[in-house]
Amino acid sequence: MAAYFDTSVLVPLFFNEAGTARARVEIAREASVWISYWTLAEFSSAVAFKLRSAQVDAPTAATARVLFEKLVASRLTVVDVLREDLVNAAHLCQTTPAPGLRTPDALHLAIAQRLRYSMVTFDQALASACGLYGVACRSIH
Repeated sequence: MAAYFDTSVLVPLFFNEAGTARARVEIAREASVWISYWTLAEFSSAVAFKLRSAQVDAPTAATARVLFEKLVASRLTVVDVLREDLVNAAHLCQTTPAPGLRTPDALHLAIAQRLRYSMVTFDQALASACGLYGVACRSIH
């Protein structure tokens, strides 16, 4: 079965974080991992934030970007973000009860809904919304 991975699971694969070991287990156990072009942008933003906030140095950030690109090319399927995904994400932002969904997470959920794939995430608000909208989810703690 295929699964859609959000950025919260992908970033720890390339940095020494609390979720690194669990993220590695999750990606190894999944035969077909899907992400979107939105995920590529969000991953780049996360790496840039780590660099700007001095959580990592420039060589570490550059290595993470290169390794991520290799993972994408060798193992991940990248799908387009469609207009309907953006419209659905807006709807999800408006209708999800507290604590609600941030736009990036709503977009991930909308894409997973369209693909009819389960979601893999570290984000608890996103995991809760998946349950609310009938998207199977492996919420990683």
